[in-house]
Formats: sequence, C-alpha cells, structure tokens
Amino acid sequence: MTKKQNVLIQLSAYLLLGGGYFLCRYGLLSLHGMHQWPWILFVVGLLVLAIFAVCRKPIAMLLTGAGYLISFFLGVLFQSDGVDPGGGRTNNLWIIWTVAYAVILLLSFPVDAAYHQWKEKRAK
Repeated sequence: MTKKQNVLIQLSAYLLLGGGYFLCRYGLLSLHGMHQWPWILFVVGLLVLAIFAVCRKPIAMLLTGAGYLISFFLGVLFQSDGVDPGGGRTNNLWIIWTVAYAVILLLSFPVDAAYHQWKEKRAK
C-alpha cells in the first residue's frame, strides 16, 4: 500500500468516526437522550484508530470508523425499555451499543490480518 493510499484510508476512517459521532450525538439525540456516552465511545474509537494507524491496519481502521454507526443502529434495533426495582425507567440501548462496538473493535484486527493473508495468497 502506498503512502497516499494509507493517508486516504486514515482520513476516511476518521471522517466515518467523526461523522458517526456528530450524527448520533446531535442528529439522533431524540432516539437515545444521552449526552456523554456518545463522546466516551467516540474517544475510545479515536484511541483505537490511532493504534491501528500506527500499526498500518487499513481494514481495521475502516471497521473502527464505520463500527461506531453500525453498533449504534444495532443498539437502536435491539433496545428494550424496562423498569428498575425502584420504579424508574431503564433502557439497554447504551449497553448494546457499547458491547457491539467493543466486538467490532476486537474483531477488526483479526479481520484485517485475514484480509492481508488472503491478498498475499491471491497475489501468488
């Protein structure tokens, strides 16, 4: 991969993550009502993106950027409302969103490695 391609992939991953953050935090606030949790997941995504950028893992970077939005929509899709023992309302969207994003982040490194192995075999 050339340096120009690597920079383009990094930029795309950061734009995906940033765009996902602004869409979820501001555009879709009425769906979740959370102010701080989107920021926390965004910062985690930035840290993971920085690690993958240093390690030069392009597929993992793109999965990290896109995974923010994917995991949010999984949370919205599978969320459920409940009531805690004190009678307060609960919702598990934030748990599903967090777990889905963690799974995507954890799987992105092996997916990237498998892609590179497949690419090397194909080149032979």
